[in-house]
Amino acid sequence: MTQERDKAVTGRESVFEFKTELTRTGAAEPEEGPKLRLHLERNGTATAPLSQLSWTAVDGAHSAISFQAEMAGFLGLHRAADGSAVQLRGSLESRRSYPSLPPGIGAADVLEFVTHQEAEPGVWRSTGGLRILLDDGRGCALRDLEWHEEGGNSGAISVNRATATFLGYYQHAEQEALGYRGFGVAKRSVPSGDDLRAELEAFGRVALDVVQDLLGKVGGLLGGGEPPRPA
Repeated sequence: MTQERDKAVTGRESVFEFKTELTRTGAAEPEEGPKLRLHLERNGTATAPLSQLSWTAVDGAHSAISFQAEMAGFLGLHRAADGSAVQLRGSLESRRSYPSLPPGIGAADVLEFVTHQEAEPGVWRSTGGLRILLDDGRGCALRDLEWHEEGGNSGAISVNRATATFLGYYQHAEQEALGYRGFGVAKRSVPSGDDLRAELEAFGRVALDVVQDLLGKVGGLLGGGEPPRPA
């Protein structure tokens, strides 16, 4: 029972952070690389652990990695926009439950779409959405993404940043691939810490002014004048 509970908790911790090492051709030792932050959720549920993942940024740089069991680490490669390649090795550093995000990552870094899946050619049905965080430390926007899950499901999408949409496919294990499309969800970042405190204080000042103005008008109508403002 304890093992089942631990596995359920782990399944909800779908925001991954990996530390990485880069090995260049001919190099005797690897060098520290940027962290990889990853979260993938379909239809309101985190995907099964990934076995493979590949992505291409808008500048043409491409990465492809193969995960160890339960995504404890990975091995792969990164090809820069200029064509130079390095071996990419990662080990899991931390994982969180969404919406908790790694340091330096904000809500604006998470892509979120409402989605449709093709029931048959030309006939689309609404599905539960797609949420993606893929930050490889390069600061370059995602263009294409392809993933394979341990259970055999897989998907691929190409994102159009200008229209905030994507086209692609999703394939359940041992079934035919189905068309997959998404439309970006506009969202407002949620303030926290000092930003949240400042917004609440500003809201309180506005609300107090409205109440005092209303009391002044009521007092004037009753002949009592405007009540004094508190110091």
